[in-house]
Amino acid sequence: MDQSQFWKLKGGRTVEEVLYNASLKREANFKMRSYTIDFGCEMTKTLFTDDEWEEMKELDDFQLPRLPETTAKYLCDARKALVKGKQVASVPVPKEDESSCELVLGSFLSWKQLYTVKPCPFGNKDLSESFWSREAWPIMKNLLSDVDGLTMIDGEKTGLESWKRKNMGRKVDMEAPPARKQSGPKLDLVARDTTNKRDWFVVESLKEWDEVSTEFLGEDGILIKELHLIASHRLQEQPSPQFRAQARFFAIYSGGRGFKTMEMRACPFSGYIMLVHLYDSHLLPSTAKPWKQQVQGLTHLLQVRDCVTRTVEMYEACSIDESEDEEEDETDENDDEWIYSSAENYIYDETLGSPPPMDVESS
Repeated sequence: MDQSQFWKLKGGRTVEEVLYNASLKREANFKMRSYTIDFGCEMTKTLFTDDEWEEMKELDDFQLPRLPETTAKYLCDARKALVKGKQVASVPVPKEDESSCELVLGSFLSWKQLYTVKPCPFGNKDLSESFWSREAWPIMKNLLSDVDGLTMIDGEKTGLESWKRKNMGRKVDMEAPPARKQSGPKLDLVARDTTNKRDWFVVESLKEWDEVSTEFLGEDGILIKELHLIASHRLQEQPSPQFRAQARFFAIYSGGRGFKTMEMRACPFSGYIMLVHLYDSHLLPSTAKPWKQQVQGLTHLLQVRDCVTRTVEMYEACSIDESEDEEEDETDENDDEWIYSSAENYIYDETLGSPPPMDVESS
């Protein structure tokens, strides 16, 4: 590991060394090559001094973007129509964000039908995992289906992300991303670029919603590993500083009427640390009125949709910029005038190979 890419705190210690030494106390028999930090984890907090933790907490700024005003207004107007017993389909869908609002409309229509059944199935615990994944939050099935290049695939699909390289032990091209075995854990729902074989968003589902059950904790461990693989692989493939600074990756654990979102992004001060955040859970009520919790859950999922869409679009835009830069280099090679230019006309990136220096106090 390149220690020049470690996150060095003001007191002199590096975060990577603290985490590594803590792992040794638990008799870890493997080499640490990556780390995750959850600022809500009390065990992680105890590893650092109060001053160190306060310094690190400056990066705990996980905020989801607000929805466009037209979308927020549509959510409120649709809720008012449902509360008054009117047809939600009569609420005009704004053209500015038609796709998102149509996803919302589909969820409302599905819920309204199930809430009118006597007894309402949302109050029944003796139902299957497939029922809950299909009916509890139907918006998830098509959350990113309108994003160019992405397909929402459900039904225990094998993930593409694996830590295992093809032909491990052989020499690899250091200029190209390592080729990996196209096999990972089984996933209940995945947003996949089927053309370029990339995963961007995953969902793990269970029959019941219980955040303290051993089954939940087991699935949660699988989910964070899969999300870490997706995030780290996309960052390796697209080393653009802009992409590394702004890319946000999400996974969702769902069960019964509830779901919980996990976000992961790169640490700006380290090449080996990922920052992870768990958002508050959302639970679908067993009765319809007053339709507030349903709207809050839909709002959160639309915010996640916006972040993932921006990340995918940024990845593609950075790839196009790199291709244009390569074409410009080829043009320069065909024109011998460049050999007479002064070196002062060029801007060198002295931080190549390591994160750009940043002032912690100003971040």
